[in-house]
Amino acid sequence: MNQFFRAVRHGTFGGQKAGLLQKWIESYVRALFPEAGIEWWSCNDYGGPKDLKKDSPLPVAGVKPEDIHHFACYVRDGNESPMIEVSFILKNGDMLNLTTAKIFDNRTTCWQIAHAIERALHSIFAYEEIPEIVDLAAKLPRKASWSHETDIAEPVHIDKSASTLTVRTASGRVIDQRDFHEKGEGAIHRVEAYVEDWRTVLTNMRATVAPSSTSAADPVPV
Repeated sequence: MNQFFRAVRHGTFGGQKAGLLQKWIESYVRALFPEAGIEWWSCNDYGGPKDLKKDSPLPVAGVKPEDIHHFACYVRDGNESPMIEVSFILKNGDMLNLTTAKIFDNRTTCWQIAHAIERALHSIFAYEEIPEIVDLAAKLPRKASWSHETDIAEPVHIDKSASTLTVRTASGRVIDQRDFHEKGEGAIHRVEAYVEDWRTVLTNMRATVAPSSTSAADPVPV
């Protein structure tokens, strides 16, 4: 099972501007590794011809020589600290650098981040499924734009049935609400995927998670 995310939505960044994916990766890593000591992410605007600028079109998954073959997400030594490199390897052998992060952290964390990015890119480009964890994190208000912590002080409840999910505060403020009735027997798997990712987001943003008031095995009320 994917250890970084479970909930996904249909979509891809293929063919869009690289800047959108660069920003998405930054938010994705922030949601999963809020304590990572990342100093900066590059947007490559002053790089060479093999560096994707903010307005550069992203490659796509396909069979042409200029299409994606695989992703290169790795950690290398920098002058002061490790660097995380994220690149596309094309079928013609070219490497296009997407972004670079300078990080002050241990090697284990650096490689976990690189692996998490690779898993996300594979989902996005190979299966056209974008991890929802970035959008979930964006639903929580923060103490400040730069803060990794939410300003919600009261407990947050995750209420679920076999096909529905509601994330709310103890006072009744609804943060997220989803209904997967149309998925039939598969609805419960969607519910559990969102529950797991919401728990990750709430924990990482230091919200108080209250015990679930309903079980995913409960029948859906008529």
